[in-house]
Amino acid sequence: MVQKYNCRWLFVLIGIATSSYCLLGQSHTSIRFITEEEHPYFGSLSIQHSLDNKDSIAVFTQRPVAATLPLLGKWEKVGDTQYFRARFSFQQGKKYWVKWLDSNRQESIHTFVVPIRQALKSPSLSAIYPSADRWPANQLKFYLQFDQPMREEVALQYIQLLDEQGVVVERPFLEMGQELWDHDHRQLTVWFDPGRIKTGLIPNQRYGPPLHPDRTYQLKIRSGFPAKNGKVLEEAVVKTFQTIDKDNTRPNPGQWKLELPMVGTHQAIKLVFPESLDFGMLRTGLWIENEAGEIIGGRPEIGLEERSWRWIPTSTWEAGFYHLRIDDDLEDLAGNNLQRLFDTFIKEKKDSVGELPTSLRFQVLGEK
Repeated sequence: MVQKYNCRWLFVLIGIATSSYCLLGQSHTSIRFITEEEHPYFGSLSIQHSLDNKDSIAVFTQRPVAATLPLLGKWEKVGDTQYFRARFSFQQGKKYWVKWLDSNRQESIHTFVVPIRQALKSPSLSAIYPSADRWPANQLKFYLQFDQPMREEVALQYIQLLDEQGVVVERPFLEMGQELWDHDHRQLTVWFDPGRIKTGLIPNQRYGPPLHPDRTYQLKIRSGFPAKNGKVLEEAVVKTFQTIDKDNTRPNPGQWKLELPMVGTHQAIKLVFPESLDFGMLRTGLWIENEAGEIIGGRPEIGLEERSWRWIPTSTWEAGFYHLRIDDDLEDLAGNNLQRLFDTFIKEKKDSVGELPTSLRFQVLGEK
């Protein structure tokens, strides 16, 4: 049996040739299972009908009679469509019943069977960012990258922080109502609890920070973390890191080293930073424009330990001046950006550096 709460993704197990399977009932009621991974309700039961209310339809694990209880789950209405996200998992090879009442209060029942499939791939954790093994004691967040779409709403059940004695640190992460997955559910952003990081806040005073300087910690991703396809992470993944002093300075573009490309080539322009920067922000927080303000097409590459960034242009470089634009929200590992320190209680609202540049102008020289 697949683990509890995993049923919404097990509909992908239904071995059908088309992208969805529809059941047609009276009054043109349509029931289908969403199997397209890009669909926002992937793995849900979709009911298209002008139902009086959601109680007009239910899903059962046995043929429904008067005393039969339906499956627990959550209904969501979008336009004329009701979506059912089941709470408990479906069993492979088991038959289920769907019952609804049409507008004339006539009952209709259909069945489906979740087939047994053995070829599904178990997920694996492909990367953890920051990739460095030394994190500041006021580290703000980290990223987990998986090789396939993962199931949401269960992540913190499988993520632990262990101290030097191997003891689990209690509630170090921010518990949010909605997890921070990217569009395809392969990358998860996890925040350390900001209330415990920021000086002077009640959680910081009561429980202390999640991390302390000069310690060794283990970030453990436990086995059992479920993917959307119903398979689970088979082995735990552990990242060991050491903490250094808190980072209480903002990233300073004036200290970055710029390596320029040659005209007429697809060479990358490269930035080298004196510290690791936030992986997620590096993917979107830097871009290149020409003198006319037009964005230069290309793709970014992030270097080892997030201490460098390269931009490889789509077209060859032309001679002239360009601007490296910097989002002023670009952060270091402690959440400090070009505008302010994350922990503003430390030095009021700003440090002593003053205003920082959000653009670096450079020239690609023509042939001599």
